[in-house]
This record gives sequence, C-alpha cells and structure tokens, in this order.
Amino acid sequence: MKTEKDLQNACIKLVRLNGGYARKMEATNHRGFPDCLFITASGRLMFVEFKTPKGTGKLSGNQVSEIALLRKHGADVYVIDDYAAFCAIYEGAAND
Repeated sequence: MKTEKDLQNACIKLVRLNGGYARKMEATNHRGFPDCLFITASGRLMFVEFKTPKGTGKLSGNQVSEIALLRKHGADVYVIDDYAAFCAIYEGAAND
C-alpha cells in the first residue's frame, strides 16, 4: 500500500468482510481523534489512527494527547502503518 488512505480502505474492507462494523471518524472542531472506529463481530471496540505505510507518518501532539486520554478511559487505541499488523491485531480482537 502506498498511501494512508489505501491502508485505511483495505482495513475497512477487511473488517466489513469479516462481519464487523467500520466507520471513518470525523470529530468536528476536535483535532487528534483517531481516524476510524471498528467493532468486531464479537463486539470488541477498537479505535485506529492510520499513518503512512513505511513508518514515515508521525503523530501530532493533539493525536498523542487524545490517544492517551482514550487509553486512560480503557479504550483500545492502535496506531497502524502496516496492513499485516492491522490484520494480526484485528484477528486477536475478534477472537477475544
């Protein structure tokens, strides 16, 4: 995958093909919120911030703060720049 959008679209497709729920998130007037919300077919909730494949994407300060706040409240939040890594995390979450 060449772009963050390509990676994001592939992951959304995977989740939907496996009976999960996938939504691109847009938090109006709230910078730093993760890109997508996923819910596995078994009901596990995951927030994912996608970054450009090959590790060139960096988290902004707002993203770091928001991810920390979500995790503090018990949310599962992942920063993903690789399709195989997403597949492994999603498979693990789906089997919990």
